[in-house]
Amino acid sequence: MIKKKIQSDFNGRMEVAFRDGRKVLDSANANYSYGTADDLWKKVLKKIPMHEVQSTLLFGLGGGTILEILAKDLGYEKKITAVEIDPVIIRIAREEFSVKETKRMEIVCMDAYNYVKTTRKKFDLLIVDISIDFEIPEQILSLEFWSRLAARVRASGMIVFNALDNKSALKPILELLSSEGFDQKLYTRINGTNNILIAKLRDS
Repeated sequence: MIKKKIQSDFNGRMEVAFRDGRKVLDSANANYSYGTADDLWKKVLKKIPMHEVQSTLLFGLGGGTILEILAKDLGYEKKITAVEIDPVIIRIAREEFSVKETKRMEIVCMDAYNYVKTTRKKFDLLIVDISIDFEIPEQILSLEFWSRLAARVRASGMIVFNALDNKSALKPILELLSSEGFDQKLYTRINGTNNILIAKLRDS
């Protein structure tokens, strides 16, 4: 049952709907939050040793699926910075999914590419979950983005990337991260379509 239809300059037509008794956020062709995305990220984040993570950088807010899993399923209570380019998404997260900024959780309305280009902060865990409908923007697949992203990882820190079905686009990214000192594991076709890269920076 559709609760609300919303138009966004970045994401086009979106819907807040109820499915299986749960409120979800969908784009025209993809689930952004609390449907299949919820199932995906529960599987992925259980692979991360969150007890070692003191700070998290999240690219792609959606309705807050990842934030909820970190807090409720994994008991994570450390610092989170969520970067989201679309102010409509941020409004939906706040109004429809009760996402709130706190002393430990900051929302930054900014393009991910420009964020990594300008910030000097480093993080223990960087999660990249960016798509427009079911397409990853070209800038997010660029080696310049990944080179800058790698520089934002603290020693022994990790990057988690939802590459969707873009397995072929991962090869140059894998090569770059290897040259930057990352060990990598690629999980293919989780939930049938998603390719998830987990890269850990080796101790220097």
